[in-house]
Amino acid sequence: MNTSNSTLPNTTTDLNTASWKSSAVISITLTTTGVITNGFTVLLFLTNRSLWSPFSVYLFNLVLANLFFYATQGGIDIINNLYATWWLPSAFCTVYLYGLFVVTLIPIFIHPLISLNRIWALWTPISYRNHHTYRVSVGLCAAAWWVTHAVGLPGLVENALYYRKPESEVGCTIDTTTSAGQMAYILVIQFITLIALALMIVAPKGLLDAQAIAVMHRPFFS
Repeated sequence: MNTSNSTLPNTTTDLNTASWKSSAVISITLTTTGVITNGFTVLLFLTNRSLWSPFSVYLFNLVLANLFFYATQGGIDIINNLYATWWLPSAFCTVYLYGLFVVTLIPIFIHPLISLNRIWALWTPISYRNHHTYRVSVGLCAAAWWVTHAVGLPGLVENALYYRKPESEVGCTIDTTTSAGQMAYILVIQFITLIALALMIVAPKGLLDAQAIAVMHRPFFS
């Protein structure tokens, strides 16, 4: 017996009427706050040259990635939470998945870079002072952006061209049931995320060890 329609609204009007659920309110609040705070910080960096240093390059890229995330996901996510079904054009689904599976990885990469940068500064301060330049920090941040796109974009393009089902039927999602490549793509994304999170967990311990060593070698009288 076919019961596939049992959970759907009874009329088309229900599907096209905005529903102010808690998830929609939370999405609006988070998106508005994220755009304002990160946008203000980016503007502050762009208008105040005194804020720039090799280390602040990481901070700027972090807030820029956060702002980029809200730009590619925030508004679409609000609409997605307001309505019971996906009714935006397919192109918006592509942008939404791009933000979800690519842009979200960029801050996850940059956070470990910041932690490792601090460890470098404490463990070998002379090396850090001599070698940590704008070129190094810009290169590392550019590599973070490049790697996330190199890993994420091929799977998204393949999904959009060959495997995505109509959003009106299944919503905006990546179909991992029809392609081993799509499943591998998801697994690679998850693996990279776990590695980055592991670095974020391990790096603070190294930072504390470096601080302890610095204290041990500090002259008693200064």
